[in-house]
Amino acid sequence: MSVTMPRVKRRRRQESGFSLIEVLIALIVVAIALLALMEGMGAIIHTQSQLRQQAQAQQVAWQQWQSLRLGGGYKNEKLTVVHGEQSWQVTSEFTDTDFPGTRQVTIRVLPSDDLTGRALLLSALVVTP
Repeated sequence: MSVTMPRVKRRRRQESGFSLIEVLIALIVVAIALLALMEGMGAIIHTQSQLRQQAQAQQVAWQQWQSLRLGGGYKNEKLTVVHGEQSWQVTSEFTDTDFPGTRQVTIRVLPSDDLTGRALLLSALVVTP
């Protein structure tokens, strides 16, 4: 007589959690997304800085125009102005036009620390009596 032992069913251990490869892939995806986000934020900060500087240059040019208009001293001049914790190189240049009593003024504004960059130009006509 043979004794048969009851069959013990071997159960596969159920998987719980994530495998190491799945975790590594998820970390790589998150790292790439964060890198792209950082690049985008850097571009936004750079653009915001340029726009702030351009707005300050416009204010400096407008103040120079008002100073020339109210002061009546229509002569070429080059000066340094401090505005918004920054020094600006301001150049006012007058040229004659074809119309008698009318001159054109061009005001050029550049940051003093970067005189080779793009200048803000403000151009207007001045009529002298």
